[in-house]
Amino acid sequence: MGRTPEKYNDRKILKRIPYVMFAQANLAVASSGTAFADSSFLHSVDKPFEIHRASIIATAVDASNVPTTAMTPNNATFCRLDILDTAANERLTKSVACVENIVDTETNFWYFDEPYTIEYQQGFTITADNQHATVRARVQVAFHGFLLKLG
Repeated sequence: MGRTPEKYNDRKILKRIPYVMFAQANLAVASSGTAFADSSFLHSVDKPFEIHRASIIATAVDASNVPTTAMTPNNATFCRLDILDTAANERLTKSVACVENIVDTETNFWYFDEPYTIEYQQGFTITADNQHATVRARVQVAFHGFLLKLG
């Protein structure tokens, strides 16, 4: 985990409450631009969300979206993401990036050296690609961090 500041927007941080923002998307074979549901990564809590890491897991699934082991050796090789902070209109990926290039492939985490904070009604738009020619995929994304109780 990165550093933990004592203040946010010149207000003292009284408490950090563990919080996770999670969603998943099922990707068709050889598909691109599959969007996560609009509200998936919209922050709807009245406290700032200080994000310290993201987990991204790609899993092969069958036609019924049941996990399989067909996508090998590394599922992250075939799935790509494009992540946009909608409030700041800033990309967290320059363009679509392979999951294996975003996360530590041993832990499936993307660690932030500095906390990335979003506020109420802010969030991310994420689209995913599956470059595998014969296997469907499920991509799960979770932002891990803390809700900030401010003084």
